[in-house]
Amino acid sequence: EREIACRYGSTCYQVNAEHLEIFAHPGDPSYRLGLVTLEAGQKPDLETLWEIFVFFDPRESGHLSRGEFGMAVQDVSARLKLKLDEDDAWAEAGGEDQGHVSFVHFAVWSSRAGLRIPVGL
Repeated sequence: EREIACRYGSTCYQVNAEHLEIFAHPGDPSYRLGLVTLEAGQKPDLETLWEIFVFFDPRESGHLSRGEFGMAVQDVSARLKLKLDEDDAWAEAGGEDQGHVSFVHFAVWSSRAGLRIPVGL
């Protein structure tokens, strides 16, 4: 069953069990693409590279597939207000060589692309 993303995200102060059972928050295992439902117009609350990576890794594989990485590239593009080419990004992050992108390669690629947010580990 999909959980609903809390509209307050990482700034939520609710600690009661009923709220936590109904709503997913950044850092929760269910706060991942395909597992959490966002309200219309709501964007995922992702403040670190790790949160971006984990959100787009719903299988918890520790790697992003080509499709998952493409969605992460779109997120990074929106943050940078640039149109990044997904195919070029895939190659630059080592996806062509490895068949997937690890967190380390994602972090290095996003830094080279110009994203300056905390790593989050």
